[in-house]
Amino acid sequence: MVTVTDVRMFLADLPSTLVPDQTIEKAISVAETIVNSVASVETSPEDYDNAILVQAAWITMISYAAAIERSTGDVPPAVVERLRDLRAIADKVLQAVSGTVEAYQPCLRMSKPLEDEI
Repeated sequence: MVTVTDVRMFLADLPSTLVPDQTIEKAISVAETIVNSVASVETSPEDYDNAILVQAAWITMISYAAAIERSTGDVPPAVVERLRDLRAIADKVLQAVSGTVEAYQPCLRMSKPLEDEI
């Protein structure tokens, strides 16, 4: 089971002052839904949890980037790069747990301004 602490550690100890626990809890819940929709019955428990972890981290970073954009009007290049990296990892992990390339379809879309940045 993926926890808030797991997501924070994966994101290099992202402090709760930047992203509240409730945001990460919701990201984990959404990540579970996403992974459950594509995971093969042959997926190992470790791979399943890793897929949820990466999806939750990516969703959490989207929330973080959106908060930065609302407060400053811009997303720092380092955050955009991290989002790009996480998205690539999230796509690969979902593909891996789906069991087949054909079964996997990229799922989440970001806001148009943030999508343009990435």
